[in-house]
Amino acid sequence: MDMQTGKIRGTHQRRSYGYILPEEETKKVYFHFEDFSGEDIEVEAKVKYRLESTDWGERAFDVELV
Repeated sequence: MDMQTGKIRGTHQRRSYGYILPEEETKKVYFHFEDFSGEDIEVEAKVKYRLESTDWGERAFDVELV
């Protein structure tokens, strides 16, 4: 499974998830904070990640800062 890249576009601290805008796409994908391997999740940070399909759409996992 290839790694994708994009930028964090927003987070919901209370609910522990956020959204990534892929470099080549216009549709955001969501991620859970537990799938982020870093200390601080900052909006506009560039990340790489893997994608999986869920009932709610595409989900990013193995999210890391670039």
